[in-house]
Amino acid sequence: MVLKVLFQQLWLLGLEWDEPLGDELSETFRRWVAGLSELPSVRIPRCFMLKGVCWSNVQGLEIHVFADASTKGYGCVSYVRYCLPSGGFGVTFVMARARVAPVRTVTLPRLELLACLLAARLARHVSTALELPSSVPVFCWTDSTVALAWVRSSPAKWKQFVRNRVGEIQELTDPSSWGHVSSTDNPADAASRGLMADQLIGSSLWLRGPEWLLSSGRPPAESQLFVSEELVNEGPEDREDTDRVLSTQASADGLIPPVVLMSQPGAESRDCVFPVERWSSLTKAVRVTAWVRRFVLNLRHPESRDLSAELSYEELCQAKAVLIQQTQRASYRFEYSALEQGKAVSRSSPLYRLAPYLAEDGLLRRRGRLQMSDLSADEKHPIILPKCHLSRLIVRFQHRLMCHAGVGTLLCALRRTYWIVSARRIAKSVKRECLACQRQDSPACCEPAGPLPRVRVTESSPFSVTGIDFAGPLFSVDQPGKKFYVCLFTCGTTRAVHLELTDALSLPAFVMALRRFAARRGWPAVIYSDNAATFKACAARLRDTMADSAPEWRFIVPSAPWYGGWWERLVRSVKVGLRKALGRRCLTRAELETVLHEIESCINSRPLTFVTDDSACDEPLTPNHFLIGRGSVFGPDVVEDPENVSVSSLCQRESVRRSRLEQFWRVWREDYVRNLPALVPNFKSRGGLRVGSVVMIHRDNVPRLQWPWGTVERLHPGKDGIVRSVDVRTCKGVYTCAVQRLHRLEIVDAGSDLSDSPRDGSDDGFSVTDHGSGGTCDSSGVSRSRAHRSSNVPSVQAAERMSYRTRSGRVSRPPARY
Repeated sequence: MVLKVLFQQLWLLGLEWDEPLGDELSETFRRWVAGLSELPSVRIPRCFMLKGVCWSNVQGLEIHVFADASTKGYGCVSYVRYCLPSGGFGVTFVMARARVAPVRTVTLPRLELLACLLAARLARHVSTALELPSSVPVFCWTDSTVALAWVRSSPAKWKQFVRNRVGEIQELTDPSSWGHVSSTDNPADAASRGLMADQLIGSSLWLRGPEWLLSSGRPPAESQLFVSEELVNEGPEDREDTDRVLSTQASADGLIPPVVLMSQPGAESRDCVFPVERWSSLTKAVRVTAWVRRFVLNLRHPESRDLSAELSYEELCQAKAVLIQQTQRASYRFEYSALEQGKAVSRSSPLYRLAPYLAEDGLLRRRGRLQMSDLSADEKHPIILPKCHLSRLIVRFQHRLMCHAGVGTLLCALRRTYWIVSARRIAKSVKRECLACQRQDSPACCEPAGPLPRVRVTESSPFSVTGIDFAGPLFSVDQPGKKFYVCLFTCGTTRAVHLELTDALSLPAFVMALRRFAARRGWPAVIYSDNAATFKACAARLRDTMADSAPEWRFIVPSAPWYGGWWERLVRSVKVGLRKALGRRCLTRAELETVLHEIESCINSRPLTFVTDDSACDEPLTPNHFLIGRGSVFGPDVVEDPENVSVSSLCQRESVRRSRLEQFWRVWREDYVRNLPALVPNFKSRGGLRVGSVVMIHRDNVPRLQWPWGTVERLHPGKDGIVRSVDVRTCKGVYTCAVQRLHRLEIVDAGSDLSDSPRDGSDDGFSVTDHGSGGTCDSSGVSRSRAHRSSNVPSVQAAERMSYRTRSGRVSRPPARY
């Protein structure tokens, strides 16, 4: 534990590997290294029981686990207590666990709760590893009154951090098995702070537990604590932050730096230290600070106690100044100390170029050259603030105050009062995280275009890989009011087209068109199409009727026509040909079908390779070369005398046909496939979707503010590992969407680390909250259900028992995972 804490301190200092350590850290490390030579004298028995004591016949077997926490870390230790054959009791050390305190500031009661959770897990692990029957009692001990009150009460009464951990503790252990022990009899104190080797050798408390384990098995009556109902059943206001009553103790232990804040220069009173990182809005931070300062003032001056209901403007201004001064002192400690002593700021200081000075209100301000202007005092000498959580709160407040203004306008307004370090970066971050701005400005996600499928870039017979789509409607003279549609069949390798005129978009009409196509072109091996109901029904019918002989039908991602761009582009060619060929004329159905076949022939005569002006070059390759053996059906053809046709001439012609076909495929490989675009413009990686991302789903012809919301539930990576489609869960179900249809909203989970992010839904207007497997939806259609379950979380019935009511009165359940 000593070495763990030392590593954490070195990491916080940011020292390089070759930089010398300070005297205090060096001395700590030397003591630790010197103690290695003394460790061989430590003896821990390998067997839990003494000789002659059988594990199966042991009497009075008990497991005792102790938990404790300090500002350095938290830990727990377990012991086995059993009856000896000669009478009396034996106690054996089993195992221990310890963790360093997180870098992010956590109050001491919460650290004690983490120690209790670690102890509960250790108790379950020891019972399982030793294969103890369920009848063996397990006792857990802590010296924290607040943590003990949390463990013995209903989890639904507390906020999320406490609620979830208490719920797991009560799942692993019986709340009635927890008791209070004095700090002097708690061996886990060594696990939370660490011991040197010489201290470990002489610590009987760590190796054998407290003395009362060898006698009664229970701590002395004077050290036991009765947890009163008042502490367990606190009111709703006190229930929000029970651990705030120990903030003074946490500051004394070094958890929070003891910063002295003067409300005014020369004031003799000291204010509390306010954890700004716990608040998500500037208004809440200022008001809480003002209420605490009024409470302190009423305690110090009872004769002039202020019992008014509302905070005054002066109190709010003073509270805001207290927060700013606290932040300045914590971030610029050396600069503040030098200015208080009348010295200049060091040239190596990051504030040197700002020429800071200590103003009359006790705040660091920037000295400028605008003293003679008619600007306000704040504009002449703005307040200096570091890049910190308070600065983010100020920028966020100003951003909303100015109706979600842009970065430039926001910076111009902030410079009237504050000079924030890295203000532009903070402003960009605030604007990027603002939900209202994201709903209007968030771009669509995107990923690079995927590689072409193997079936499209390998040699195959025409129309063995076919893409199908409909175009229309068309009208005829002989059947007025009836709509006709063009069914387009596109070859994926040769880029040839086949057009069929259908009477409707229904399944029977499409099946007849597919049969006509197959009778002339042959059944394809692979069919691509969109997700139209007709195509899906036809695929199911072919599987039922043709069984294994049915073509493999592949559907593209819904509402993503660019996935079928190689046949969608030819739909436009057909429409352009119809407009130019027909103009304003109206044809009969037979004439319309004839024109479609002629357009089909023209499209199949288009060049696939580059057309040069050099007469010596070969003829450009066209789809007709693969269909009929020549470039166009409209050109002249050689007519031979049938009387001169012989078997040898026919065989020679077949040989020439095969050689020409091989030549066509060679030109197709070298001049067509190799010249396909390597990259698709405007398809770049953007969005970074992952499971749990909150997104808006783009809907055509729907206002942006009415697009449905959802959460990404599953990713579908391609063969190259890039995700181009995902499953999105909304209040109406799960949909598969292309990433280009999604607009990501950068919303942070309520259970994650929110040191620089919104902490409550009231601040940003939205918070992602788990509600078990049922799920609820907000007005915009977001499903807030994430059914992530694991074996070590409370069951659904336990979650229902721990349900609680929010401030608005809505019944909610704690998340199954956070």
